[in-house]
Amino acid sequence: PHASLLPDQCLATGVVDACVVGAGEDAFARCLTAARSGHSFEGLPGVAVRAWAPPRPLAPPSPESTPPAQYGLLDLERYFDIRGGRRLDYCSSRGRPADGDDRSWALPPERVAAEVGELAERYRPLTVLFQDGDFFSDADRVETIARLLLDRRPRVAWEVAARPEDLLSTGEEVLRLIAESGCGRVHAVLPPGPLLLGEGRRVVLEAAALLDRVDLAGRFGLEVDRPRRGHDTLTAAVSVARALTRMSPRFETPLERRRVYPPGDDPDGGPVPATLEEWALREEAPWPDRRAESRLARRHFFIAEAQRPPGRRPGKRLVHLLARGRVRLGFFRLDVERAAVHASALLRTGRPRRSARPR
Repeated sequence: PHASLLPDQCLATGVVDACVVGAGEDAFARCLTAARSGHSFEGLPGVAVRAWAPPRPLAPPSPESTPPAQYGLLDLERYFDIRGGRRLDYCSSRGRPADGDDRSWALPPERVAAEVGELAERYRPLTVLFQDGDFFSDADRVETIARLLLDRRPRVAWEVAARPEDLLSTGEEVLRLIAESGCGRVHAVLPPGPLLLGEGRRVVLEAAALLDRVDLAGRFGLEVDRPRRGHDTLTAAVSVARALTRMSPRFETPLERRRVYPPGDDPDGGPVPATLEEWALREEAPWPDRRAESRLARRHFFIAEAQRPPGRRPGKRLVHLLARGRVRLGFFRLDVERAAVHASALLRTGRPRRSARPR
């Protein structure tokens, strides 16, 4: 989202001619038309140029005029190989019409089922991940999509992003229908703060229990802040991760650093990065507090190992069993197993172990 949120920083690098701000379907098409005819991007709705000024707003395209995504323009077999799995992202809606968002739009359920079914037939085996941030905001539409996918043969394998509170409002009956229609997993990102404490924690655990009842796997990405006095989101995130691990072996709870902070909300109290280079350095940098960084690395490793399939090798099975025990007990010190796994990977491959550090 950087080009939409801070286009002036992108333009200031000198390597960017223009930024599409917000939804890009129509705005990018206008850029292509202008480039082919030799015209400037200046004044195009929804487009910021080097002499940056807020672009004129561009109304979102209607669902009827939104063309289907042309996945065939990509070398998908190479994409699948690089990604390590045959999965495609798909977006069928944007915004929450129930909240009066005039920028929201949603493709008709019949079109969604037809497009997803065609993708599954063309690139099988394939999992389609619905990346709609508000997929569950319209319960009737969700139910219709699920019923249409339920009737398709061969069955479409799909996954979907969701907020915990939306899962509760959707209810068990519709979620059970979703599971029967081919949905195998729900992806939820849980930002740090109140969502992992008190009432927010209760909502997360109730949503997870609901997924478990309808036999849906869940991936709960737990974001954590850099710790500061009176503010330890890592402890809250680990507590939620342990509770979810006890609830179901089909739940994943990766710990992820929170990367982007609103102005004035940075834990270090510093200014918002002024350039893309500063943002990039922040992306890669570990936490300044080495003890806190070590705590995060240990917890990230053992939670991931506890939820990873144990594999066939005796060593991997042993690490898996020990990690499950550590997560159950909440004991992450004296991490001899982690050091041994990293040393083994370095000796075998000459490179540090992949995913050794949280993102």
